[in-house]
Amino acid sequence: MAFVSDEEYFEIMRKADEARAIQEQEQAAKNQDVIASVRSMVSQEVFEQIKEELNESGEVFDFEIVDEPYGHPQDNGFTLGDVFVEQTSGPCGDDFYGTVAMPLPDGRYFQFGFSC
Repeated sequence: MAFVSDEEYFEIMRKADEARAIQEQEQAAKNQDVIASVRSMVSQEVFEQIKEELNESGEVFDFEIVDEPYGHPQDNGFTLGDVFVEQTSGPCGDDFYGTVAMPLPDGRYFQFGFSC
């Protein structure tokens, strides 16, 4: 069995933390680009509905614009049509995660992951 010294372990963890921080920064920048694109496509009323959905969804991530939604349609009163949701509960039953896809005027969908 191979062992690593404390110094080697700390260096491995430092590099992992650094890589994770870079990945999170890149994802945040991508999310900002996607939300700016969505904002440019919809009315203020629709954008407020999207922001409300994001705020109510817990931790949100992986923003993207897709051609086909993932999940099952739900009529939740969204101005542009059914919102598609795929939701799974965690092992304790009190946590949830999945995806939400909201229709856009051009026929595509604003989709994001969530966990709460």
